[in-house]
Amino acid sequence: MIRNRSRSTMITGIKVISLLIVSVISFQSYALTIDAKDLLYGQIPASDEVVTVYASDANWKREIFLPIKPKNNTKINVSSDAAYHFDVNGEIVGFNEITVSKGDRYQFVYKNNLRSWLLTTNNFTPNSIGQTIPNSKKYVTYTLSNANWYNTIFLPSEKGDADKILIRSVATYDTHLNADNLLHGQSDLLIKTGDSFILNWSNKESKWAVQTIGYKAKATSTIRDITFAELSINTSTKGNQLYNNGYMQKPIEIKYRAYLYGDDIDQTPIELSAEEEKYYLKIAQFGESTPQPISLLYPQIDISSSVNERYESSLGQSSYRVEPRSNNYFKATVYMTYKGLSGTDTNNSLDLCVFANPERTDDYGPISGYPNDNCNSAAPGNNYRRVNVIKGEYNRYVDSGYDTNSIKMSFDEDKVLCVNEVDCHNKYRVRNGWTRGVSYAKENHYVFSSQRNNHYFRPIDGVKSIGVARGCVFDSKGDQVDGICNNVKSSNWDLEDWYTTDFLFGNTSMRDFSYSTKDKNSNNSGFSSQDTWRFYLTDVNRENSFSIVATKSVIDFYSGDSGNFVFWTDAGHWSGSTSGNKVDINHQIEDNYGNHFIFSAKVIGETNMGANAGVSDQYVLTKLDRSSIKIMPVYD
Repeated sequence: MIRNRSRSTMITGIKVISLLIVSVISFQSYALTIDAKDLLYGQIPASDEVVTVYASDANWKREIFLPIKPKNNTKINVSSDAAYHFDVNGEIVGFNEITVSKGDRYQFVYKNNLRSWLLTTNNFTPNSIGQTIPNSKKYVTYTLSNANWYNTIFLPSEKGDADKILIRSVATYDTHLNADNLLHGQSDLLIKTGDSFILNWSNKESKWAVQTIGYKAKATSTIRDITFAELSINTSTKGNQLYNNGYMQKPIEIKYRAYLYGDDIDQTPIELSAEEEKYYLKIAQFGESTPQPISLLYPQIDISSSVNERYESSLGQSSYRVEPRSNNYFKATVYMTYKGLSGTDTNNSLDLCVFANPERTDDYGPISGYPNDNCNSAAPGNNYRRVNVIKGEYNRYVDSGYDTNSIKMSFDEDKVLCVNEVDCHNKYRVRNGWTRGVSYAKENHYVFSSQRNNHYFRPIDGVKSIGVARGCVFDSKGDQVDGICNNVKSSNWDLEDWYTTDFLFGNTSMRDFSYSTKDKNSNNSGFSSQDTWRFYLTDVNRENSFSIVATKSVIDFYSGDSGNFVFWTDAGHWSGSTSGNKVDINHQIEDNYGNHFIFSAKVIGETNMGANAGVSDQYVLTKLDRSSIKIMPVYD
């Protein structure tokens, strides 16, 4: 519960009667695949609409738990190839606990109207299987509906593979469960609309025993009949601005005074439950005499009761006065997103209001009253209704000046990193294989950062280090590019022998580079043990940015050495150089407010090295072609 109180326009005399809610709240759609062993305390997260959990012998938990407060129609897929069984626990209609064995595959779907999960695996119907309920699966669900119905259905005469059978009906018409295989059955069991029956096999009696009857009662017990005395809205918390990217969420506070229906004399203040907030409190456009949910007028807008903590929500400070806490008033917070179709799809004067939902999505009775005073244009205005939906896109880059829609690039080329073997060894060698070391190294770096306050760039997939190119300047002793490299000399001077280029986020170090030399102390066919080098920028702040960083290094071969060397992949295999005269970079990136864009560019060969200098057939791919840089905003 939020403790602050704000000044705002109030409405009075709002009466709302409620018996049940079916809440449909829109979320951003995500899918997650996770190993069972990675579930913290076995709890499956509730942040994604589709979650797949997999277990194996080396990836197992004794017990896992379904999300407690998921979105309607959230799907959880559970599968196992583990030798040991484990249990899935949660509010599962009819079962509550499912034991998962090797080879099992189950899907659970959350239903708001039941406040519970449905096991949808092995879900049979009259149309799919006939009048006799099957016993071929461990957990069987048999569902009746209007277009999928029989007047009489039958239980199997034997247990078969079935541990439990769930019978559910959403059909308008009654169905009779034949009593022949029912324990202590005197007559057929009548199944009405909304009924659920759980049946277990009795080995002693060789009959099916009814364990639970009437599961639907649970769904009607969580929402109270409520009268609202006052309602108001405040959009200024954490500033009034909202990016149009569909990811940033704008918190909106709703202040209310409410009491139970029928308590008109005492009007004892009550706080709404989360489910009651979802159903009763609706956001609309200010000025409507007959308010309707804002998403009907603006399909770009989504109002959610859940916060996505991946993205920042504040583009400014709250402008309202903090009020002392009152026991008579409570606050709820909802979160608004605006999914624009383009950079011009904005709204700088969107005034909002709050009303209590007068509609029903089920058959459990009407609501009295139509509370809309906060939305009526005759109501006094205030400064706490407006949301300014602004463009969030980045669409170009600059290397000087200030422009909030552009990305700032700073760069340095041929920057010296180390100047002798001791200097290079102390700074950058992470494994000494007693091969010939690096005696000189320099770098090119191109750093891209946001010019907006408190904005930073990050990878969408979480990968902070991506290889672009690597190789040696002279990757061919003979006629073929065979991965056996030669050192490069000009008169009596050693020149750069190898290079590596990476695409990095933040202050991440470059990928390790390993090589082995063939020196005068090694035999004719072998190479020394490998050295490993890790280059990083100590005097360039790349925090909150992304960058292209390349290093070029000289190996300190001794007199009498062959000058041959090979380098190795991360997996430890002998590697050849990156081919071609350019490498294309194409990455989708986001900032911490959810503004997505595609960064594309080309890395080309150095003009005074490798093929461009006539030294070899290889291009030294360490230079960014700045004319090729493109920033393309993404609206998906």
